[in-house]
Amino acid sequence: MRFPAPGRLGQPAAPRDATCPRAGRLVGAAGLAAGFVALLSGAAVAQACPPAPGEMCDVSATIDPRLGGISISGNGDVIAGTGLAPVGYSQALTYDRRSGDVTFLGALYVSRDVSRAGDVNFDGSVVAGTTNEDLPNAFRWSQETGMVDLGNLIPAGGITRAFGVNAAGDVVVGDATSVQGARHAFRWTDATGMVDLGTLRSGNLGRSEARAVSDSGTVVVGVSDTDQTDAGSTRRFGFRWTPESGMEKLVAPTVGTEGAARANDVSGDGRIVVGASVSIAGDIATIWRPGDLKGEYLGTLAETTADSTYSEALAVNDDGSVIVGVSDISDDTQHAFIWRSSEVVPGSTSLEPDGMQDLGTLAAGNSGRSVATDVTNDGTVVVGSAENDAGEMRAFIWRADTMLDHVNTGVAVQQSAQALAATAAHYGQNTVYQLGREVALRGPGGGDGARVSSQGNAAQQMPVAVRFGGRLAHTEDVATSGGAEVTAAIGLTPTLTLGGFVEIMDETDSHSVVSLDGTHIAGGASLRYRAAPDGTGL
Repeated sequence: MRFPAPGRLGQPAAPRDATCPRAGRLVGAAGLAAGFVALLSGAAVAQACPPAPGEMCDVSATIDPRLGGISISGNGDVIAGTGLAPVGYSQALTYDRRSGDVTFLGALYVSRDVSRAGDVNFDGSVVAGTTNEDLPNAFRWSQETGMVDLGNLIPAGGITRAFGVNAAGDVVVGDATSVQGARHAFRWTDATGMVDLGTLRSGNLGRSEARAVSDSGTVVVGVSDTDQTDAGSTRRFGFRWTPESGMEKLVAPTVGTEGAARANDVSGDGRIVVGASVSIAGDIATIWRPGDLKGEYLGTLAETTADSTYSEALAVNDDGSVIVGVSDISDDTQHAFIWRSSEVVPGSTSLEPDGMQDLGTLAAGNSGRSVATDVTNDGTVVVGSAENDAGEMRAFIWRADTMLDHVNTGVAVQQSAQALAATAAHYGQNTVYQLGREVALRGPGGGDGARVSSQGNAAQQMPVAVRFGGRLAHTEDVATSGGAEVTAAIGLTPTLTLGGFVEIMDETDSHSVVSLDGTHIAGGASLRYRAAPDGTGL
């Protein structure tokens, strides 16, 4: 449920098509070894682009932000976007952050295989968007059905575009050519097909477009023409639609004449609407709370009003406590922002703001531009696009306070996997070494080796081999690590030997997407059976 590329209220805003790519995935022996070590140490297995807290990573390997914005599933597992498909045309895609898999969704018309993603549902299983560049058609894609045309508002067809989908993926919203000739906001379900939501203008004249829908599918927000004019042009206002109230007009917090506004997103619970509205200084990010049709300005990132005339809220999380978007920081530069409330009380209309925070860019010194287009339900992961040192707009994922450019994410993952695989091999060698000490346990000529007993000579005695060791390693662009280990093998019976190891490891100066910073404990055990007392056999 996220919508547009930013634009001034006096200008039409281009629909936001979601976007994001594949950087790589752990496969083969290196990946298996890395996963094994991660399981032992309690660390997460490396993923293609899952920035650790405090990082923003570049994910433009497949997604091209010039084709639109980026949308992320409510649970944060899947990103939907648009990229260049193997067929040579731009197509909607999904990128699974857990596996690194990218799936191009195809198109409905093979003569021009173009499609764009508009939004993705809570778990990433459903994508809504638009296909066919010449005569756009709204689609719904799922893993079960593939891409399905959502039909039209009128028998003659016309243009249809899908911009939002609810959590379950069974309600889609957008705009479509109406019987009046102009495009109207629609709400689609499998049972009803497309339903015209009308406009804020008398006689349902003019245009409207639905940009987002709540998790339940019962609250729809967007922008619509009205009867009001400004210098001969129709003024557009935001709207909130419900089955009970129909389309309600959302206006700017200005005093006196109603100020134009647009609604870009609605919280999952349907209570909070965000967008932008006019002010004396310019178009300013705005929040509309339950029962409030006039809204409240969120401000800008600029230090003074002289430095800023624009900000816009583009997405909001599930309970309305986290809002993201774009804001002027100076006369000619805009940065992505995140706005947080310090407290949200269920059922309350009170949101105490912590204020806007600048998310920076992917360029040195946070130079250049950036825009945040979506946020997960819990408000911890943000996606959007940002400029890098080369002046290129790159898709990004952001977590917790810092941007980090991972242009070559796939290479970083591969290096990390190789380093972890080497560590796994080291652990395996330790265990095998101890198992190989079976003969030594018995001593020269087949006699027993070291004996351990807490009950004196009368107790049963078991041969034991113990080794202490340590290591210090530095892998360029990965990390510096050191550790101490204890490995042992115990002869339980003449035919059974138990081997194992425990290591305490500390890692610092991590540079990769595989982060094991801190102190970790790893261990492993093996049991070897040999049928013959002389060490031969199984």
